[in-house]
Amino acid sequence: MGGAVQVAPRSTWCPTGPWGTSSRLRGLVALLDWQPSAHRQADLVEAAVAASWLAGGWQAALETAATLVHPPLGADVDALLGGADPDLAAPACDSAAFRRLAHLGSYVLEAAAAEHLYGAGTHDEGALTARRRPLLAARWLTRGDRADGCRARDTDHRLDHVQARVGLEHLRRGAEPAVEQARSVLGL
Repeated sequence: MGGAVQVAPRSTWCPTGPWGTSSRLRGLVALLDWQPSAHRQADLVEAAVAASWLAGGWQAALETAATLVHPPLGADVDALLGGADPDLAAPACDSAAFRRLAHLGSYVLEAAAAEHLYGAGTHDEGALTARRRPLLAARWLTRGDRADGCRARDTDHRLDHVQARVGLEHLRRGAEPAVEQARSVLGL
């Protein structure tokens, strides 16, 4: 993301936002007792989304992201969780739609890797980053990949194909099936 992250005022996070009805999530804001500098706003958002995911799963994480950063995301929560179009065709690999799918897939792969490592007891952010890096390495992710008939053989383009397949699964069937596919790609 280029530029500064626009974060909704804390007063809108809870109890009047989407968290207001869940007593389980209501106390999460109290965990965020530090005041980030202008350069650390993204860390605050990341911490809030992660805390929401831990407490309430993907639904809570998406609601938090919608509340804090991107309110229009709230309109797409159901589609992001459950999929929007099971018959969505894979776009050509030289299209903007393919690039968007690759970006979405890379986020799902990152989330699946982080979820796995956190569940395995890696709770230190530095250790999570160090252990996540080899899981997400292009050489690992593209092992055996055929790039869906594409003639490009470079690793970066093959990685785009792997990521785009995960992103396509997310748009077709939703978050959980996409995370399952990401776990399979990651070998988890």
